[in-house]
Amino acid sequence: MKLRDYLYISLFLVLISTIVVYLNSSGSFSARHTGFAVESADITSIEMSRGEESITLTLDNGTWLVNGVDEARQGAVNLLLKTVGTMEIKSPVSEDHFTEHITQKGIEPVRVRIFSGRRVIRSFLVYSTGSNQYGNIMRKGKGRSAFILTVPGYQWQIASHFNMDKRFWLPLSLFSIDPLTISAVSVDYRDSPDDSFLIVSGGTEMADTLFDHPRLLRDVERRVADRYFSYFMWVPIERYDLNLSAQEAMEIRDSSPTAVITVILRDGDVREVKLWDIYTGEGDERRRDPYRVRGVTDQRDDLFIVRYFDLDPLLRRRSYFTREK
Repeated sequence: MKLRDYLYISLFLVLISTIVVYLNSSGSFSARHTGFAVESADITSIEMSRGEESITLTLDNGTWLVNGVDEARQGAVNLLLKTVGTMEIKSPVSEDHFTEHITQKGIEPVRVRIFSGRRVIRSFLVYSTGSNQYGNIMRKGKGRSAFILTVPGYQWQIASHFNMDKRFWLPLSLFSIDPLTISAVSVDYRDSPDDSFLIVSGGTEMADTLFDHPRLLRDVERRVADRYFSYFMWVPIERYDLNLSAQEAMEIRDSSPTAVITVILRDGDVREVKLWDIYTGEGDERRRDPYRVRGVTDQRDDLFIVRYFDLDPLLRRRSYFTREK
């Protein structure tokens, strides 16, 4: 081989090394070679499916929607976008390891498809597993090579970010209402009806029909009513009750609630929340939870847990307003 050939080969190797070092130092090398990560700014929708279950997160005029209907919890979406935008291969997974920890345990993957407009820009399978500290094994497709992925700088259980429970993606708020839009509020205590009350400020045909209601508080000062309405500006949900079976949830919804809160808005919209006490233990050990209640809204069937600390300002008794006179 001539000296000139050696020089060409050397120059070529130097050039390749320079490109590799540059891409690696700029962060592009990992993203380009994992085959999983994708620039989050390009994403307009994410589809996740497992068996007959499916969840679609869609960006619509700057707002992320769950299955095209409900507004998504932005914090959960941001976490998912960060994951798919920065995750990298930590290590490959052998076929024996995959067979032992995935196939033999019957773990079904979440199939993920990421779109930019109508174009699929990335797709992969996510297997949730406790066989590694990152909680995942991923493949580009069935029969393809398997890898453990990680998000640099975080010890995240990545598979949990691809959650197939719709409730995980919903906002954690019970009420988020401008008090100036409230026309009437009623709180009905089923076990103590004398504590129930109705406050009406008028402004809608429906609210105006309530002025003859037997539980109407007729002499509540406007400042007291306004202060009470202000408590509906923000009431958070602690979490959705994901541990209930379908049968348990149905039995709770069909039972008589402890309290019912109804809000009538000036645009005619009505919001209703039913609440039930939470009990733990059996027999003589059965105790009511003094800190939390379970609830459901008329807008969806998903049961949630809310703290008394957040709900207490709404659960006034009739005597509270008579003392305020």
